[in-house]
Amino acid sequence: MTWFSTIPTVIVLASIIYLPGLLITLGYTRRPWLLAGLSPLLSASVLAIAALLSGAIPGTWGIPLIIAVTAVLAVLSWTSAYLLRPRHRSARRYNQTVEKTSLRIKLLTGCALVINAFMVLVMFVIPTHGANAINQIYDTPFHFSVIRWIIDNADASSLHTVKLDGTANSIFYPSLWHGWVSLGSLVTGASIPLAVNASTLVILLFIWPLCMGTLTKTIVGDQKPYAYPIVIALASIFGAFPWNFLSFGPLYSNQFSYAIAPAYMAVLLLLIRYLLAGRFKAWQPLCGMVCTILLGFIAFTFAQPNSLFTLAVLIFPALCMGILELGMQGGKKPLLISVVAVIALVILAVFLWIKVHDASFMQRTVTWVWPPYHTPLKGLLATLSLATTGGGAQIGLAMLVLAALIYSLFKPYRWLAISYVLISFLYWLASSVNGTFRDYATGFWYHDSTRLSAAMVLIALPLLAILFSTGIEYIFSTLSSSSQKNWLIVACALALVGMNAQAYTGSNLDSKRFSISSATDKADYHFLNEGENKFMSTVQEKITGDKKIANNPFDGSALGYPLFKTNVLFPAFEGNWMGKPTKDQTIIRTGLAEVVNKPDVVCPAVKDLNIGYVIRLGRDTEELNYDPERWKGIDKINSDTKGFKLIAQEGKLSLYKITACNN
Repeated sequence: MTWFSTIPTVIVLASIIYLPGLLITLGYTRRPWLLAGLSPLLSASVLAIAALLSGAIPGTWGIPLIIAVTAVLAVLSWTSAYLLRPRHRSARRYNQTVEKTSLRIKLLTGCALVINAFMVLVMFVIPTHGANAINQIYDTPFHFSVIRWIIDNADASSLHTVKLDGTANSIFYPSLWHGWVSLGSLVTGASIPLAVNASTLVILLFIWPLCMGTLTKTIVGDQKPYAYPIVIALASIFGAFPWNFLSFGPLYSNQFSYAIAPAYMAVLLLLIRYLLAGRFKAWQPLCGMVCTILLGFIAFTFAQPNSLFTLAVLIFPALCMGILELGMQGGKKPLLISVVAVIALVILAVFLWIKVHDASFMQRTVTWVWPPYHTPLKGLLATLSLATTGGGAQIGLAMLVLAALIYSLFKPYRWLAISYVLISFLYWLASSVNGTFRDYATGFWYHDSTRLSAAMVLIALPLLAILFSTGIEYIFSTLSSSSQKNWLIVACALALVGMNAQAYTGSNLDSKRFSISSATDKADYHFLNEGENKFMSTVQEKITGDKKIANNPFDGSALGYPLFKTNVLFPAFEGNWMGKPTKDQTIIRTGLAEVVNKPDVVCPAVKDLNIGYVIRLGRDTEELNYDPERWKGIDKINSDTKGFKLIAQEGKLSLYKITACNN
């Protein structure tokens, strides 16, 4: 299937993630760079609220519900903006004026989007084997199954999607991204794999670069106009993000939440500046920022909560530096007060960090075992050279980041350097150190260095944009004619193309491109080959009633539910289960083959779980967390096993009906 087939789904998904937020944001601002970043952020909050409502009102998930929530929030936004508008005519006119951007910046921004699109082409579109290709790494069956569950139940609530795996004590799973993708499939009729790939295109082409542009513009203001297009052009130059999230996991939910994170950082930064400036009487912008932050918090809670901790780490230095700089302007006494305030803030932050870490609802996350894989020295070298998560080094890029860090220390952007060092330190801890301190410091990210290395990119990109923009402005100041300046713009655009091309040929991006290609290669399926796909597509036709099919998900049958609506008992790999296996599930996966010998133990579990069949794809697996002992109840079943009747077979592929237990 060609990539042109994704166009309708891309348009639908882009509309869903931009239009609701745009309608809400327009109540408070007309500034294009803010609209470009805040629209997907606020649309995500619309999806989150609508998803919760769909859980409370069964069967309502769909476009009409999205429209209703959007209408309510848009009315509230426009009404509050009108009631709180500045009374002075000039202030009101300034707030509603569309900013004028020079033609040169507009053209460069357009070129930047094209440059980023080229990187998406060579890093994602070409390596991925078709628009309908499946990224066959560990988390995929779970993600696909959640999308199918939402479609089947018209319920996208993160409080209900945990019912998917049937495990005990499952309470919450952030499924905002899944709900968004399900809408693309529902509206266009696209398959789940195609809808997933279309959502990735929307994130890579629009959401991520434009949200990063919003953050960068917020940091530099009007002082460095070229920083905005530059950061868009460089958005895909780092291997750690967004590419590593597609070659590891895949971390679809986290990729979406990190893509909108820069816009949220921008609003937090605006609020910090606003409060430190003491502008409490201008209620309209204050209300807009506070409401955006509250809605954004909802979005991140239901997209991927670990992004909130990422944002806290990255924005905290900006708050502390703002307080210190405010104190420096008033003399010794105000400076002393600001120092004490910062110390108190740090102590409070550490206290809250520990309390949240120790909370019962966080234990599944913070106790996840993801051991370090570097020695401390190798981890430090990997951090400095951007050879993160086992990828190759990006030496040239690392040197530029270092230069940008040094430059920022002497400018009003020094908080960026502190944030980068802080998040890099957490990456180093996760990848290289063991111990209690590491457990508390990196637990909110599952101790997974992949997510922490991606957070480094959220700061590195603005740093690079500031550095390059400064260089362009310096050269501009030495030129006299407009033609010379225009040629400089052309040279800059070519230089950005060259930087992306150089990074593309580097070992880090090269390895990510190879991983994406390998994971989606139709000739080398990791989960389902062509024969198994064909067999699975006919299984549901042979099932009578609503009986479930016992399966070992590691043989690829977990994909039966999302791809073919096959009612398998285990639609996800063990490591993705949201709770603990129930007693009945444990009996089935370890003892179903003994149903004739142990009917008093096995038959009650068969009936309680409503199982009528068993599927065996018979493939060996080397997947993470796979333990054959935990699946011997399924794996030992064959045509000679008593209590089962063979009803379909293709070579080693077989489907059995359970004849024991009076089934």
